[in-house]
Amino acid sequence: SNESILIISFLLSFLPGILPFAIIAVKGKKSGIKPQFLTGCYGLAANISFFAFVLLFMCYACQVG
Repeated sequence: SNESILIISFLLSFLPGILPFAIIAVKGKKSGIKPQFLTGCYGLAANISFFAFVLLFMCYACQVG
């Protein structure tokens, strides 16, 4: 169905957006480099908020359509 295609495409686009910033945050935490850790955290926060918006928009679109 259309909803399963939307969910699969959302999950496939979610991982490449989150994974690099998670790696940066973990490396910054382990090495003790605060700017690197903060860059990873801010990148994660930006991507998570963007994907939350996309998910809410997809849910709304599925209900309307």
